Amino acid sequence: MLRWSKVVVQLLFTYALIINRFLHTAPIEASAWRRIFCVALTALVVVEIEKKFRSS
Repeated sequence: MLRWSKVVVQLLFTYALIINRFLHTAPIEASAWRRIFCVALTALVVVEIEKKFRSS
C-alpha cells in the first residue's frame, strides 16, 4: 500500500525552496518529468510483453 506521507516528503525534498538551498538541489522541470514518464512507460510495456510471452 502506498504511504502518502512518503510521497509528500519526497515532494518536499524536490520542490521546497529552503530544502533545495540546504541540500543544493533543484526542482525537476516538466520536460524532465515527461522523459521520466516515457522511459518508465516504455519499460513497463516491454516487461509486460515479456511476461506475456514467457507465460504462453
